[in-house]
Amino acid sequence: LIPNPIVTYVSLDATGSLAFTPVTNQHGTATITVTVDDGGPDNDLGTTEDNAEITAVFEVRVLPEHDAPTDISITQTSIDENAPVGTVVGSLSASDADLSDTFTFSLVDGGVPNDNSLFQINGTDLQTREVLNFETQDSYSVFVRATDNTGLWVQKSVNVTVRDVNDSP
Repeated sequence: LIPNPIVTYVSLDATGSLAFTPVTNQHGTATITVTVDDGGPDNDLGTTEDNAEITAVFEVRVLPEHDAPTDISITQTSIDENAPVGTVVGSLSASDADLSDTFTFSLVDGGVPNDNSLFQINGTDLQTREVLNFETQDSYSVFVRATDNTGLWVQKSVNVTVRDVNDSP
């Protein structure tokens, strides 16, 4: 929980503080033992026979910290041209260190040019809002946000490719 908890602390003050950095994504309780040696009348820690020493044991409780999602994935990113409105391009999922999190997906501006207006999200499915034509445009960019149940989020650009199919004469 707290790696290498051996700490050397030297201070001329009567009080001080100790700081520990817990291991990432770990929580629980750790027992810390602190021994203080005053150096004695000669202020020399090396001459232990005249030094006063006190030891204190205390527990540090590290609480879990909630993590934001880290990535967005989609099952597939291509669709046949001329597919009807509402066709599923792919299903979205998010990666998060907090395994019990649930996610809401949305299309967002993201500060970059995108083709969001041609798509919609229904639950976890990225769907078309219009019939896409390969001869007009063969690739689209949408900006997706995954928000976890605590409001933390990650955004990602997803490219959708339109596959050419034989058009009726």
